[in-house]
Order: sequence, then C-alpha cells, then structure tokens
Amino acid sequence: EENLSTGTNDDDDDDTTFYLQGSSKGIQPGTLLRGSRCVSNDSLLFDCEFIKSTVLVLEETEEASVGILLNHPMGAGVECLEEKDPLPLRYGGPIEVPEWRHGSSFEDGDDDDEDDDDEMYEGFLDYQSGASSDSIMYAEVELDLDDDYDDDEDEDSPFIWLHRDAALGSRGPSKGGGTQLGSSDIWIIPENDAISALKSGFLCQEDTMVFSGVCIWEKGDDLGQVGGGLREQVDVMKSFEIVNPMDDDHDVMELVWDILSEKQDVLVKETFDDNIKATMEAWSVCMMDKVTSQAAVENDGKLIAREGLSDAALRAWLGANLLGDPLGTYVEVRNDQRQELSEQ
Repeated sequence: EENLSTGTNDDDDDDTTFYLQGSSKGIQPGTLLRGSRCVSNDSLLFDCEFIKSTVLVLEETEEASVGILLNHPMGAGVECLEEKDPLPLRYGGPIEVPEWRHGSSFEDGDDDDEDDDDEMYEGFLDYQSGASSDSIMYAEVELDLDDDYDDDEDEDSPFIWLHRDAALGSRGPSKGGGTQLGSSDIWIIPENDAISALKSGFLCQEDTMVFSGVCIWEKGDDLGQVGGGLREQVDVMKSFEIVNPMDDDHDVMELVWDILSEKQDVLVKETFDDNIKATMEAWSVCMMDKVTSQAAVENDGKLIAREGLSDAALRAWLGANLLGDPLGTYVEVRNDQRQELSEQ
C-alpha cells in the first residue's frame, strides 16, 4: 500500500502536490516533511525559509509541533576536533533552543513578550516576518567542555545536536547515546555527550549535525480548522508534505542527510550556490513520484514561472538573513511571473 497520495486543490486537478493522506494525525518525533512545491503568496512574502525545505519533527504535544529546518547552513562553524574542519552551524528556526527547552515560548506574557510570540509560525492566523539578520552574527564557535561540565549547563546550550550512528544510539540516553526520535534512525543528543563521542572517536562528524533555533507551530481549539500545529500546515494550508520514509527500498532520511552533510558547508559567498543546489537536491529526493511530478511541471507554464519565482525568493531570503549579503542575491521578477502573481 502506498503511503503517499496525490493532494488536489478545490478548483483544479493539479497532481503535483504529494502528502500522506489523513496521516498528519500521526505526526510524531522523527517525521520528515518537505516544503510544498506549490508555494503560496503568503509563503513567498513571509515564510521564504520553508521553500524547498526539509523539516524534521522533534516534538509533538498537545501544545505545539516543534521541528527544525535541516537544510540551511549559517555563516558559522562549530569546532569540535582540531584536525577537522568545523561543522556547519545550521539554522533550525527562529525560536532559541533554551527558550523551547524551558517552555518559556508557550508561557502567557505581557505586551513586552509580543515580539517573541510573533516568531512562532501561526500561518493560519497572521503571517509574521522572520528574525532580523542582525541576530545572526556568528563566525566560529569553539566548544571546550571539560570534566567538570554540568549537565544543567547542557540544558542552556543554544544548540541542538543530532546524530545518526545506530551503535552509539543503542547505548540509550543514560550512557551518552542520545534519545531516538520516534522510529527514525536519528537521535537527539546532549551537547556534552556529542562532543565526548566525537573526541573519543565513537561518533564521526559526518554523522553529526548541529542547529541553532527551532520552529514552533502552536496548537489550540481556536487555531485554524484542525487546531493548528503541523497538521494545519499539511492538511489545510498545504504548506508541507509528509515524506514517505522509504523510497524504492532506500531510507529517504539517510539520503537527505548524505546530501546535506557531504555537499553543504559553512555559508559564505563561495559556498552559497553549492549550498542551495544541495538544498534543492535534498528536497527532490523526498518526492515520491519524481517522473510524474517533473512531467507535470514541464507541461505547466504557470507552475514553471511560479517555481522559478519561489526559488529566487528562497535565494534572496538566504542572502539577506543568513549570508548577510542581500545585494549579492538580487531577484529580478519577469513579466510572466509578475502576471502569475497578480492572478492569485
């Protein structure tokens, strides 16, 4: 039985959007999603970071869905081993990691907290612009954890560490292996345990990713048509598509990880284009019916224009917010793209 099915819009028979039919109720830690091919005007204006994105779910509760963007290296590297190049620090989302861990992102606050609340993704309510690029000012982060490192300090780490080493993961959290994300082959691991495993040789850098920030989609009976969260994004807004974990006997998450870890590097002008190509490639391997979908794109002039515009919007967002060089990623909107937008 196929897990992925074709989703359609109310006013046409477009067969290029794929998602798990009725399965968004089962979103859980370890679920992989990708940004929809058909990008809405609102996403083009306010949520460009999700264009051609791959998102991994970290937590699914009654209060919210929490995930991280996998495919956006920042202009920073985390130095783990002296003889190795730094690991690219990846932009996971606009909410700071300690804020999520301590639950402060869900607490009711006064008017002074409105700016923080706006950073949560409530696409079914009001679209808000992302965090200012002024807050993304990294170069190289050197971690020097000694034997006196306190576990409580790990809770305040600004980073999330993931690994895919099954042997290490089999040790469990009490022995430094981390916590498995659902039924996936990905583990979230405390920073101290990750560094110790890297330094001891039990974990390879190629099997490790480190992120700054998370994405949070709030839930509530009064939020959207199905109560918010990622389910709202998948079933109602069609902003994301849930990825079939297996494709032709291949582990899709493994393929995505291989592409991103091997082909992306710390974001600088020289790596900008290659990083984007890897983003597109990772997004493409998450598609079930690649032949049918690509043929549909090639036969639909509007979809071609739309996809070109959305790719340019992503490029501009990365240049302005993560690279800090918006002029180097200038976007020119062609007449056919401008007309297509006006018809939406």
